[in-house]
Amino acid sequence: MNADSATPKPRKKAGRKPRAKEATLTRRELAVNIHRKLGQKCPASLVLEIVQLSIDCMADAMLQGRHIEFRDFGVFEVLTRRSRLGRNPNNPQNTVVIPARRMVKFKLSRKMMERLAAAAPVEQK
Repeated sequence: MNADSATPKPRKKAGRKPRAKEATLTRRELAVNIHRKLGQKCPASLVLEIVQLSIDCMADAMLQGRHIEFRDFGVFEVLTRRSRLGRNPNNPQNTVVIPARRMVKFKLSRKMMERLAAAAPVEQK
């Protein structure tokens, strides 16, 4: 059997890599952590409602085009990408207009970058 008749390797799917369940902090876990740190001063259901209201307020601000700044953590900024021409990689003769769209950019603060750099390095697989 020669190299030309060998079956090609399957291509990797594009997209985000799957994460372990414990590698993601959910809204509920955030509320539980806050509830624990408060030391039972506030009911867990109220903490969850406060977390949800905070997320809703942030979303409303972003929909208005405002940026959100948390000192010593980072900044969420709404950007508008202009429309552009794209090409189909399988058929490069055809051009497609990619419409303008809004997106959110997050920029880490300097203090948070330093904290991440000082943390234990993540093992590479």
